[in-house]
This record gives sequence, structure tokens and C-alpha cells, in this order.
Amino acid sequence: MAGKTRYITTDLDIFSNRDLSELAAFFQDVTCILHCGWRSDDVFHLCLEPNSDRENKLGEDLESLLSAVEQLPDELSALWRLVSEVDFNIGVETGDCHGHNIKISAKHLERIARLNGTLSITTYPAE
Repeated sequence: MAGKTRYITTDLDIFSNRDLSELAAFFQDVTCILHCGWRSDDVFHLCLEPNSDRENKLGEDLESLLSAVEQLPDELSALWRLVSEVDFNIGVETGDCHGHNIKISAKHLERIARLNGTLSITTYPAE
């Protein structure tokens, strides 16, 4: 029998044709860095998630990531504006077959849009 459908975490994926190690250095104290480096297609990928042990707190995770980006100092804000893609990726473990709503507040959507970001949802099968 499959488990309940549940929110896992939100990753922030940042892609660029420039090295983003300076951004990673800034974010390392307030987030968990999952990946920082060049991919085989010459694209730099920085992936981070909230630095939290809370579970099932989508709004708090988005708030944490958005606040981290919005606190970038001017010199790093300039680097941020040069990135090619910013994606807030919500991870959901799908379990039961009933419909589930995931709500993202207008406040968070507006802030994501101001950062030229996208919002995606990745589903994972229940373990």
C-alpha cells in the first residue's frame, strides 16, 4: 500500500555560463549546498535547499530561500542578474491516489517573479 502524498523540500537550482562559486560562498551559511560546479555542457549549476530540519513546511522553505537571495550584497546581486535560469523546484512524494493541493501564496509567487525565477514541481514515487 502506498504512503501519503507529502511535501519533501524545495530546491533552488541556479544555472549560468559563469562560475557561481561566490554565490555559493554567500549562501553556505544560510542554506544547504547540494551541488556547485560545472556540468558537462559548460553550464554552471548551483543547487541549494533550506537549511532546516522542519518537515512539510513549503511556505517556510520558500521564505527561507527567497530571503537568502534577497539579502545578496550589491556585488553578488550583479552576478545574480547574469544567471541564465533560476528555478524553485518543489519536491513532492506521491503516495495515495487521491488528489492533493499544493498552494503557493501570491506573495511568494510575486517574489519569485521579481527574481526572474520559475516554479516547478517534481514528483517522486513513494518509497
